Amino acid sequence: MKKAHLEWHVLLLVTLALVAFGLVMVYSASSGVAVLSNRDPLSVLAKQAVYAAIGVVGAGGIPGAHAPRAATPVHSSSRFIAADHRKGAEVR
Repeated sequence: MKKAHLEWHVLLLVTLALVAFGLVMVYSASSGVAVLSNRDPLSVLAKQAVYAAIGVVGAGGIPGAHAPRAATPVHSSSRFIAADHRKGAEVR
Protein backbone atom coordinates (compact mmCIF):
# COMPACT_ATOMS: atom_id res chain seq x y z
CA MET A 1 0.00 0.00 0.00
CA LYS A 2 2.85 2.41 0.74
CA LYS A 3 4.36 1.97 -2.74
CA ALA A 4 1.09 2.93 -4.43
CA HIS A 5 0.79 5.93 -2.13
CA LEU A 6 4.32 7.04 -3.04
CA GLU A 7 3.65 6.56 -6.76
CA TRP A 8 0.52 8.70 -6.49
CA HIS A 9 2.48 11.50 -4.83
CA VAL A 10 5.21 11.33 -7.46
CA LEU A 11 2.61 11.44 -10.24
CA LEU A 12 0.89 14.42 -8.61
CA LEU A 13 4.18 16.26 -8.19
CA VAL A 14 5.23 15.65 -11.79
CA THR A 15 1.81 16.74 -13.06
CA LEU A 16 1.87 19.95 -11.05
CA ALA A 17 5.44 20.67 -12.16
CA LEU A 18 4.47 20.26 -15.83
CA VAL A 19 1.40 22.47 -15.37
CA ALA A 20 3.54 25.14 -13.69
CA PHE A 21 6.11 24.91 -16.49
CA GLY A 22 3.31 25.27 -19.04
CA LEU A 23 2.00 28.36 -17.28
CA VAL A 24 5.48 29.90 -17.34
CA MET A 25 5.68 29.19 -21.08
CA VAL A 26 2.26 30.79 -21.66
CA TYR A 27 3.35 33.87 -19.72
CA SER A 28 6.65 34.17 -21.54
CA ALA A 29 4.95 33.85 -24.93
CA SER A 30 2.05 36.22 -24.26
CA SER A 31 3.46 38.91 -21.99
CA GLY A 32 5.51 40.64 -24.68
CA VAL A 33 2.59 40.79 -27.08
CA ALA A 34 0.31 42.10 -24.32
CA VAL A 35 2.78 44.85 -23.33
CA LEU A 36 3.20 45.94 -26.95
CA SER A 37 -0.57 46.17 -27.38
CA ASN A 38 -1.02 48.07 -24.07
CA ARG A 39 -2.82 45.24 -22.28
CA ASP A 40 -2.25 43.60 -18.92
CA PRO A 41 0.51 40.99 -19.33
CA LEU A 42 -1.00 38.84 -16.58
CA SER A 43 -4.47 38.59 -18.17
CA VAL A 44 -3.64 35.61 -20.40
CA LEU A 45 -1.74 33.92 -17.59
CA ALA A 46 -4.71 34.31 -15.22
CA LYS A 47 -7.09 32.79 -17.77
CA GLN A 48 -4.77 29.85 -18.45
CA ALA A 49 -4.23 29.30 -14.71
CA VAL A 50 -8.00 28.94 -14.25
CA TYR A 51 -8.16 26.39 -17.09
CA ALA A 52 -5.17 24.51 -15.65
CA ALA A 53 -6.76 24.40 -12.20
CA ILE A 54 -10.02 23.08 -13.64
CA GLY A 55 -8.08 20.42 -15.55
CA VAL A 56 -6.02 19.31 -12.57
CA VAL A 57 -9.07 19.15 -10.28
CA GLY A 58 -11.09 17.37 -12.97
CA ALA A 59 -8.36 14.82 -13.62
CA GLY A 60 -7.93 14.26 -9.90
CA GLY A 61 -11.62 13.42 -9.61
CA ILE A 62 -11.27 10.36 -11.86
CA PRO A 63 -10.54 7.32 -9.70
CA GLY A 64 -7.73 5.08 -10.91
CA ALA A 65 -10.06 2.20 -11.77
CA HIS A 66 -12.13 4.45 -14.06
CA ALA A 67 -9.26 6.28 -15.74
CA PRO A 68 -8.93 3.84 -18.69
CA ARG A 69 -12.68 4.05 -19.36
CA ALA A 70 -12.59 7.85 -19.11
CA ALA A 71 -9.74 7.97 -21.62
CA THR A 72 -11.48 5.72 -24.16
CA PRO A 73 -13.47 8.49 -25.93
CA VAL A 74 -10.34 10.60 -26.29
CA HIS A 75 -8.35 7.64 -27.58
CA SER A 76 -11.10 6.68 -30.02
CA SER A 77 -11.42 10.20 -31.40
CA SER A 78 -7.66 10.52 -31.81
CA ARG A 79 -7.58 7.25 -33.77
CA PHE A 80 -10.38 8.56 -36.02
CA ILE A 81 -8.52 11.81 -36.66
CA ALA A 82 -5.30 9.93 -37.41
CA ALA A 83 -7.09 7.55 -39.81
CA ASP A 84 -8.77 10.49 -41.55
CA HIS A 85 -5.42 12.26 -41.87
CA ARG A 86 -3.79 9.19 -43.42
CA LYS A 87 -6.47 9.18 -46.13
CA GLY A 88 -5.19 12.55 -47.26
CA ALA A 89 -7.94 14.69 -45.77
CA GLU A 90 -6.99 18.26 -45.08
CA VAL A 91 -6.65 19.01 -41.38
CA ARG A 92 -8.23 22.31 -40.36
